[in-house]
Amino acid sequence: MDLPTLARTRKSVIGHPEWVARDDRWFALTASIDVDGVAIAGLTVRGSALRNVADSAVCFQLQYQPGKIAHHLIRVDWKPIKPHTNSNRAPPELRFLQIYGSHVHKFEHNYLEREQRMFAGNQPTATPILEDLDSFEKFVAFCGIEFNMADVDRLPAPPWAPRML
Repeated sequence: MDLPTLARTRKSVIGHPEWVARDDRWFALTASIDVDGVAIAGLTVRGSALRNVADSAVCFQLQYQPGKIAHHLIRVDWKPIKPHTNSNRAPPELRFLQIYGSHVHKFEHNYLEREQRMFAGNQPTATPILEDLDSFEKFVAFCGIEFNMADVDRLPAPPWAPRML
C-alpha cells in the first residue's frame, strides 16, 4: 500500500494499547493498526506524553515503518510546551509560521509527491488547531478525524500521577 493510501484509508486500533515509562521524563504508547480487519505490518499510532505535566504536552503520530525507515504520516501535538516553527519548505501561507499551541502536521504538507516519500526526520510543516481541545478526550477525537481512525477512543489517557497541592 502506498503512503497516500495508508494516510487516507479507514483504520482501527488493534488490541489494548497501554502507556509505558520510556524514561523518567516521558511516557510512550504504541498501538498496532488494521485496515479493513487486516493488520498492516509496521503501521502504528505512537504516542508520547510528559510524565509530570498532566493534560499537556501529548503527541500522537500515525507512522508506517515497514523496515528500517519510519515514515511519519500525520502528527498531532496537543498543548506542547515549546512552539513549532515551520520551515521554508512549507506552502507560502504557512512558511515560517510560529505556532504556540496545539497543531497538526498534515500528510499533504509533509509528503514529497515527486519522490513518493515523507520529509526525513520530523515533519517540518504544521497548521494551528483552531478548535478548543480543552480535554484529552477532545484531543483524541480530533486525532481520530485526522488519522481516519474509527475507534481512536481506545487510546487511553497517560497515567499521570495526581498532583499534591
